[in-house]
Amino acid sequence: MTKAGIRLTPKEPDFEPGSRGFTYKLDGNGEPTTEGVEQIDFLDRSATGKKLSDLVDRLESPTVIALDGSWGSGKSQFLKLWCGAHQIENDGKADVIYFDAFEHDFLDDPLASLIARLGETQEPGKMQKVKTALFRFGKPFARVALAVGTAGASEATAAVGDALIGKTAEEIEKLSEKFWARETSKLAAMQEFRLALTALTEPNDGMPTKKLVIIIDELDRCRPDYALSMLEVMKHFFALDGVHFVLGVNLKELENSVKARYGQGIDAARYLQKFVHVELNFSASTNSRGGGLPVYYETLQRKMHEGDSWMHARILMLLGRIPAEFEPSLRDIQKIIASVAVCSDTNFIHELEMTALAMMTILKVANPTLLRDMLSSEAGVENVCRYFGISERDKSAFSDERGHMYWVAKLTQDPGTTLTDEFSGAFNGVGVDNANKHLRTSFLPKIYNRTLATFSLNI
Repeated sequence: MTKAGIRLTPKEPDFEPGSRGFTYKLDGNGEPTTEGVEQIDFLDRSATGKKLSDLVDRLESPTVIALDGSWGSGKSQFLKLWCGAHQIENDGKADVIYFDAFEHDFLDDPLASLIARLGETQEPGKMQKVKTALFRFGKPFARVALAVGTAGASEATAAVGDALIGKTAEEIEKLSEKFWARETSKLAAMQEFRLALTALTEPNDGMPTKKLVIIIDELDRCRPDYALSMLEVMKHFFALDGVHFVLGVNLKELENSVKARYGQGIDAARYLQKFVHVELNFSASTNSRGGGLPVYYETLQRKMHEGDSWMHARILMLLGRIPAEFEPSLRDIQKIIASVAVCSDTNFIHELEMTALAMMTILKVANPTLLRDMLSSEAGVENVCRYFGISERDKSAFSDERGHMYWVAKLTQDPGTTLTDEFSGAFNGVGVDNANKHLRTSFLPKIYNRTLATFSLNI
C-alpha cells in the first residue's frame, strides 16, 4: 500500500507582491475581482491592513512604521498581501513597493539595492535622474556620510588624518582645496538626489501628489551591519515628504543587531527610536480567538500531511483551548504538523494515550521547557492546566477529552495521593497502578520515547 506523502514545510503561495490583496486581485481590465483568488488570509488580518492603509494615506511628513512581531507570526505574508490590498481593496493613494532585505544582504550597499528595486517600478526618465545623482556620490562618500551622520565622525577623520601624515604646509593647502571642492560637489549631488527622489511623488496630469511607500521586509534576519546601514539610508537619503517606510521586523531581534555593532552597553531600544516613528504591534492584530489558528492548522495540514486524522483532531481541539498568551506562532503550527508527520508510532487504542501524545506534540514545539518538566514529573498540575486552558470542572469528565486533558496533567506529578476508585477504574489501569491506586509517572515518558523522541526537527 502506498503511504501518503508529506511535506515538512508548506508550499508558499505563488504570487507577486502587489498583484493581489487579502481577498481581491485585479482582472484584465484593472478591476478588483475575487474570481480565482486563493484564500490565504486565514487569520483575517485584512482589518489590520485597512488600518495601516488609513494611517499611510493621512501621513504627510516622512514616517517609518515598524510592523513588530515575533518570528513566525506571519509578517511577510501580511506585507506581501497588503502591498496590493492598499490600492486594490483599501482605495489607498500611495504607490507601494515591496523589498526583501534578507535577499539582498549579501551585497555591501543597501542604498544601491534599494534604488535598483525602485527602478523596476518607477518611470524610467525620473529614475535615471535618481541614479545619476547617486552616481555622483561615489561609494566612499555614501559610507563616510553615513558614518558621520550616525556613529560620529571618527571613521572619516581617521581616514583624513592618515592621508595628511608627512605632508608639507603647501601640500596640505592644496589637498584642503581639493577636499572642499569635492565636498561642495557632493553636497550639490545630495541635493540633486533628493530633488530627483521628490520627483517620484510629483503629481501627473492634474492628479494629487503621489505618495511612495516602501516595504522593507525581513530586516531583522539580515547581517547586523547591513540592517543598520539600511536604517541609516532611510533616515539620511529618503527623509522626504510623501515618502514612507513600513518595516517587517522583530524589534527585539533588531536591538541585538544594534548591540552587535555598538556594544552591549548601548540602549538599543532608544537608539532604534531615532529611526522608527510608529510601531504596529502585529501579535495583537491576530484574530485567532475567532477560530483563525484551527482554520490555519486544518488548511496547512491538508497541504502537508493527510495521515493520522485522530492526532490532528485532538491537536485542533487543544489549539482551540490554549489561552491567547500561550498560543503557538504560525511557524510553530507548521512544525507541529511536521512533527505529526514524522512521528514514529501513533498506534494507540486508549483515549488517554492519544490525548497525552497530542499535548506533548504541541509542547515539544511551542513550550519544550514545560514538556521537559512534565516528563520529569516537575511541571506541576496547575502549570499544565494553565497552558492548555483546563478548568476545575474538566477533572470530573472522565469519559471525554476534557477529562483526559486534566488527567494527563495529573500524571505529571509524583505519586503520593491515593486515587479514588472512580478515577482508577475510569482508565482501566492505563497510567494507573490499580493495585496501589497510584499514578504511573512512567506513563508519559514511555509514550514520548515511543513516538516523539525518535526525530527532532530543525525547520
